[in-house]
Amino acid sequence: MKKKSSLDQLDQWFASKGTGASTYFYIALFIAGILAYLVLSTYSDPYLQESEDNLNTATTKLENAQKEYNQDFNGDPKAYVENKRNVLNAEKNRLQDIKDERAYLDKKLEDISKLTYNEKNWATFMDSLSTIAENNNIKIYAIHSDRREPSLKQIFEPEALLDIDVQFEGAFPNVLRYINLIEQSEMIVDVNKMDINATKNGKIGGSIGISIWGVNYR
Repeated sequence: MKKKSSLDQLDQWFASKGTGASTYFYIALFIAGILAYLVLSTYSDPYLQESEDNLNTATTKLENAQKEYNQDFNGDPKAYVENKRNVLNAEKNRLQDIKDERAYLDKKLEDISKLTYNEKNWATFMDSLSTIAENNNIKIYAIHSDRREPSLKQIFEPEALLDIDVQFEGAFPNVLRYINLIEQSEMIVDVNKMDINATKNGKIGGSIGISIWGVNYR
């Protein structure tokens, strides 16, 4: 014999009670549904509000992103990135040009320093003072030199590095030619002092001060 289910038993019970029981049952289901809706809506309202807030926030962010996309990227982010890359490359090239120019200047300053701040070149110049004098019939009585210490504050500027004092005697035209040849030296020289007087036999004599200028580049 087939066992009756709970639903079959419930149908038999309503059948035995007539239509009134069925009516009450549906009314009870309706009331239970209303109560369930009220309970669920009470708990679901905060979640619904939170969902609406999240949706509004997401919409605002999307609108801002679209505005930024249109304004900053002009609707073409690829072209925007390419433009920024070109600007960056131009700055890199400019920086490299500056480095190259600085390296070139450093090399030139080093070359000048080797030429002018060079004791061997100074000694050669001082020897030439006697040679030039001899070739122009100038009698040298004494040559004295004083070396200056380079200024640390002027390492990029030429300055007097060696002072030389020459005592001599000779004919006036020979003395003029002698001084002129000194000033034409390959070294950077400055004849900055003259103490010349007439001597015997129509000659002139005295002393001249010479400074050798240079750059001590470190």
